[in-house]
Amino acid sequence: MFTPPNNNPADNSGNDQQPNQAADLPFNEESVPEEDIHTMPDKFLQPSSSAAPGRGRVNWLILGIVIFLALGGVIVTVILFLGRSQAPAAVVLPPANQTQLNANAATTTNDNLNLNGNLNQNANINLDSAAARDARRLSDLAGLASALNLYFATYQIFPSSLNNLVSEFLNELPLNPATGTAPAVYNYQPGEGQQSYQIAFSLENGGNWGIVKLPAGNYYLTPIGVAPQSLGGNNNNNTNANISSTATPPIISSVPGKGLDSDNDGLSDIEENLYRTNPALADTDNDGYADAAEILGLYDPLKPNARLMASGLIKVYQNPNYHYSLFYPAAWSYRALGADNSEVIFTATTGEFIKVGVVANPLSLSAVNWYLAQNKTADPATLKKVTVADFPAIQSPDGLIAYLAAGSNIYTIAYDIGSQQQMNFYTTYQLFLKSFIFVNP
Repeated sequence: MFTPPNNNPADNSGNDQQPNQAADLPFNEESVPEEDIHTMPDKFLQPSSSAAPGRGRVNWLILGIVIFLALGGVIVTVILFLGRSQAPAAVVLPPANQTQLNANAATTTNDNLNLNGNLNQNANINLDSAAARDARRLSDLAGLASALNLYFATYQIFPSSLNNLVSEFLNELPLNPATGTAPAVYNYQPGEGQQSYQIAFSLENGGNWGIVKLPAGNYYLTPIGVAPQSLGGNNNNNTNANISSTATPPIISSVPGKGLDSDNDGLSDIEENLYRTNPALADTDNDGYADAAEILGLYDPLKPNARLMASGLIKVYQNPNYHYSLFYPAAWSYRALGADNSEVIFTATTGEFIKVGVVANPLSLSAVNWYLAQNKTADPATLKKVTVADFPAIQSPDGLIAYLAAGSNIYTIAYDIGSQQQMNFYTTYQLFLKSFIFVNP
C-alpha cells in the first residue's frame, strides 16, 4: 500500500518538495499518521475453524478413553489377584493349627478320663460301713427303677436282662457292694411276658427309700415299689425267686401327710386343679355340699344336681379280663401290665399313682385271712374293715392299700405317692374305692 499524493494546489506553491522524499527519511513511528497504519483483518490471522479445533477434541477424547480402560484393567487385575491369593487360606489349615487341635482334643479326652476316674473313685469311697453300702444299694436301685421304666415306655416290655439297659438307658451297670465277696450285678428277673420284674436285694443296716424307712432285711424291687421278701417267693438268698409283683404292694412304714387344703373342703389344692374347683371356696357350685363330698358321692362339684359321670372330669375304665369298672381322673393316664390285664396303673402328673392288681386266691380265703397268711406277724386289730363293690374288704394299717376277696381272686387297690412327700390325691384314691364295681362279662 502507499499514501496517495496530495492534490491540494497549495502544497505545490512555494515548495520545491519531492513527492517521494518522505520514503527516504528514517522510520519514526510517531511520524506516521495513525490512519496510515494498516494490518491484516482478524479473520486472516485466526486458525481455520473447519480443521484444527475438531482434531483437538477428538484427540482428548481418545486419550480419556485409553486412560479409563487402562485404569479399569489395573483394578480388575488387582481384584483377581487378591481373590486368588485369599482362597487357599480359607480352605487349607496350616499343619501347626491341626497339630494344636489334636493336642486340645487329646487334652480334653484325658481330662474326661481323669474326671471319670475321679467319679469312680469317689463312688467307692466310704463303702466299708454297712450304712454306706445300704445307701449305695438304694441309690443304685432307684437308678435301675428309672431306667427300667424308660425301657418299658419305649418298648412296652421290661428287658430280659439288665445288660439291655446299657448304652441306651444306663452308662454302666451298677454293682451290689456285697461284703466278703466281690461286687456283683444286682439279681434281676423279668416276670411272665416281660410285663413285670423283680430285683432281690438285702439291707444290712437299713435305709430310706424316698420317705419310706426300711429296716435291715431282704427285699424285692418291683414296678410298683419295694416290698419285703416275706410277702412272697421261696428263697431267702436272693436267687431264683419267683414272686409276682402283684403280690408285693409297696411298703409304706408310716402314713404321710395330706397335701395342702386351703379351703378345708377335703380336696388338696392340687386336686382342686384336677377337678377345676375353686381352691378358695369349699363349695364351688354353692349347692350346700363341700366339693370333696360331692365327688365321693359321684356328683359334679361344678354344677348342682349334675352327675360326675357326665361332667367330663372323669373317665370310666373297664377291665376286659377281670370284669371290674371304676372312675379315674380324665387328666390321668393308665397302662395295663401283664397279658391278661392283671395289673393296671393310673398315673398322675406328679408321679403319684394308683394301682389295681389281681392275685390268685385258689382257696377263696376272705380278705382278712388272705392278708394274715401273707403277713404272719400282722396284728388283725390294725386292719380297717371297709366295703368295696358291696363286698367286705380290709385296708392296710396305713390305709393306702385295700384288699377285696371276690371268687378265687384277691383285688388290691393301692395308692403310691412315689417320690412325693405328701398325699396330694387322697380323695381321688377314695374315689377309686367308691366307684369300683363288678360288671357282667
